[in-house]
This record gives sequence, structure tokens and C-alpha cells, in this order.
Amino acid sequence: MNKSKIKYKKIRGINRRIRHIHQWGENHLNLDVEYLKQYQRDYVKFWVKPWDSITLTNSIYPEPTGKCQQLLIEYLIKIMLSWQKTLNIHYPEFYLNIWLFEGHINRSQVVCAVQDYVHFYDRTFEPISNDNHNLSISQSQHYNDHTDSLLDKFEWSQYREIRGYNLNDDEVKMMLEDFEPSAFLAQKTINGTDYQMVEIDRVWLIDWQKTNENKTAIKDK
Repeated sequence: MNKSKIKYKKIRGINRRIRHIHQWGENHLNLDVEYLKQYQRDYVKFWVKPWDSITLTNSIYPEPTGKCQQLLIEYLIKIMLSWQKTLNIHYPEFYLNIWLFEGHINRSQVVCAVQDYVHFYDRTFEPISNDNHNLSISQSQHYNDHTDSLLDKFEWSQYREIRGYNLNDDEVKMMLEDFEPSAFLAQKTINGTDYQMVEIDRVWLIDWQKTNENKTAIKDK
């Protein structure tokens, strides 16, 4: 969504990166029940170098592709399913999902919440409410011959990640010039301050209702 020119750094040692993804995934398969009991929320992000590094320059590492992308998606699903088993034992109701970001897959994560926070993430992303908008996960740039069998296990819906920028701030106005015009949505006034709403990315979430309905339909055949 940002149109400023970005330079991409080369990723070296791909086999080492693959090992690190395996280690990251295996280390997060078990949900920390005591932590969740205390804070009622938990998540796991893609904490794998170099993709989790913060850069102060206008050069970044390219998004994971190929085997790295496949392993990232595979472990997001493995972690979520492992957490689901644990949550089913301890909580009658909970929030659990994968946030699979379309533009920046390295920001993807598994998120869960219980008790007072079970509906905390309901409005994190904006549904795409266009009647003609019926995107399938097969249209995602992350869907390919290596990931189709993983992603097709679930039904997915696409949402917008939106951020508001204060139009009374001159520095913010200059920053907005870096965005593509297509990213701009409506302007909103909140507590007397005008904000430009900008689409930062799109994100795929599992539609649990449709996924469970499909599983039931398959069983009934």
C-alpha cells in the first residue's frame, strides 16, 4: 500500500532459515496455560530472523517464499490446532484464529483469547462488505502447489486492516503522500479530530462456521 521506493536485502543461508522456522514452530506448539489464565490472551508471531528484524533504513528483507513460506503456513496451522486441543480442555468458549496477512505474510500470527477477552478481537479488522466481493483463498498470493493442501483444510474470509492518521498533524500529512491513492478510505471525525482511514493490508481469517459446516457435510455424505 506504500508507494515509496523500497530496496530489498538478499537473504543468505536459506537452509539455516528453514531450520530456524522449524525451531520456531516446534517451540510454540504448546499453549502456556498459566500465562493464558493470568492474561486471558496469547499470540505467537513469526519470530524468525531476518524477517523479525527492525530496519532503520529504506531496505527490507523480501517476504518468505518457496519452502520458507510453506513452512510458515504449515506451522501456523500446526500451532493453532495444538492450541485448539488445549483450549477445548480448559475453556467452553474461546477466540482462536490465524491472521494470515496478504501483503506481508511475515506479520502473520496465531491469536487466542478467553473469558473477558473472548470478543476482544471481533473488530480488529473490517469485513469487506461488497456484495460482489467473494474472494477465495485460492486467489491469495500465498496459495500455490505447495500450500494449497494446507490452506484448503479451512474456509477463509478476507478482511481489511485499517489505520487512522491524524489530519491535524503536518508530519502525518506528509507521510500520507507515500501511500497509493487506492489505499485511502473514508475520513472520520473522532472526538473532534479528523482522521484519514487507510487500508494497510488485507488479512485472511478462518471462517469457523463455514469450516465446521463443511466438515459436517462431508461426514454426512
